[in-house]
Amino acid sequence: MNEKFGRRDAYMDKNKNQYWTVGKVKRILDNEVYTGTMVAGKVKSASVGSKKKIAIDEEEWIRVADAHESIVSKELFEKTLELRASGFYHGIAKNESHILCGKVFCSSCGKSMSHSHQGIPKFLCHNKYYFATAKGFDDVDCVDSIHDKVLEALVVGAIETTAIRAADIVRIRKKSNHELLVKRKDLEKEVNKITANINGSDEVLMKKYEEYLERKISREEYQDLRAQIETENEKNQDQIQQLQEQIDSDIGLQTKKITGLELLANCIKVEKLTQELVNTLVDKVVVKKGKAVEVKLKVKA
Repeated sequence: MNEKFGRRDAYMDKNKNQYWTVGKVKRILDNEVYTGTMVAGKVKSASVGSKKKIAIDEEEWIRVADAHESIVSKELFEKTLELRASGFYHGIAKNESHILCGKVFCSSCGKSMSHSHQGIPKFLCHNKYYFATAKGFDDVDCVDSIHDKVLEALVVGAIETTAIRAADIVRIRKKSNHELLVKRKDLEKEVNKITANINGSDEVLMKKYEEYLERKISREEYQDLRAQIETENEKNQDQIQQLQEQIDSDIGLQTKKITGLELLANCIKVEKLTQELVNTLVDKVVVKKGKAVEVKLKVKA
């Protein structure tokens, strides 16, 4: 690049001889082009005539294998991908392994706090570090840091406190649902009883009709009985409708089971903060100056 385009490499000795660096080697090993594969279509225009470019997902890139001579073998490139995914570079896996990563925020700047294993494992605000340490500003209002054990204990405490309220809510809901269920069964029994009376009356009317056809009773007797039974059935149907509306109303009052609330109710005593617990219950952890912490849970109790 220096010979062809006159670009000066930052990594040169006093005689302007270039030398290898870890960064150079990494860039080559990370670049699929060095395996002999042509890669195109990494970006596209935001709109027709726009100079703004939008990155395209790697899966949609255009690749042509063996388009030119390779410098890096396919095996070495695949091994590099493997190492990168494992977090080998820059200790990524080590630094980002804490279960609360992505959940912890600085109350002053609102930025996500990063995790560090240097010294005592802790979360720190990048803005505090950058401005106070790198820039020398002492009046930065951001949170300095909070140790893992302190943060974990505060999160566990918040979960356990909310879990006590959740357990009370779940207990009340279960009791209420049981009472509504008993009441609904009684109403359904009453509906079945009235329905049986209607069916019985219809059978009686059918027999009387047969007696009328056989001239055992008069037309007037049959019509009087039919009018009486129809009136009773109308009243019974109205009563069934009222009971059914009450049943439907009670069903609407029943509380559906909420998985998160049920899970929270079982967390009155948390032995250890787990990834499942964090993913299910913890929405956001806001760290304030003085190490005060506000834990926002996904499940309200």
